[in-house]
Amino acid sequence: MELETSQQAGGPHHFLAQLAGSWAGDGTLWFEPDKPPAAEHTFEGSFTLRADGLWAQFECSYHMLDTDVVGNATIATDLGRDQWQIAWIDSFHTGNAVMLSVGPIPAPGSEGPALDVLTSYAMGDSPPWGWRTTLELVTPDELLYRHKNITPDGLECPAVELRLQRR
Repeated sequence: MELETSQQAGGPHHFLAQLAGSWAGDGTLWFEPDKPPAAEHTFEGSFTLRADGLWAQFECSYHMLDTDVVGNATIATDLGRDQWQIAWIDSFHTGNAVMLSVGPIPAPGSEGPALDVLTSYAMGDSPPWGWRTTLELVTPDELLYRHKNITPDGLECPAVELRLQRR
């Protein structure tokens, strides 16, 4: 895909442009599959386009489980590979490590979230767990930002869900 095509309606850079601005809403956190949420909290974040819209920087802050949390994501595309890429770090989940996730750019008009990326992480002595991140603009002013744990058996379970409104 060429950058000019990507910037048109339905393209990944057009999607990033639609995210630009400040967002706030409610967040829910789960620690274990099939268990009630461990915490609910308010959430604030903003997307800033960088380098004339080539990528977006997402910065957020929230208070959860008696802890002030800050996070930062760089969201980019590798148009040559038709791939989304995210580098995420926060003071609650990742500590001092950067979580790198990748996933395919869906074809324009595809059903489902515009951004859907995967990675894995170590969980003690068990086999690696997966981590799925999705972003979906429900309306131009409503964003659904989800993270799911994926057990070594392949079961996807809610981990974090943010329902955000444009401010």
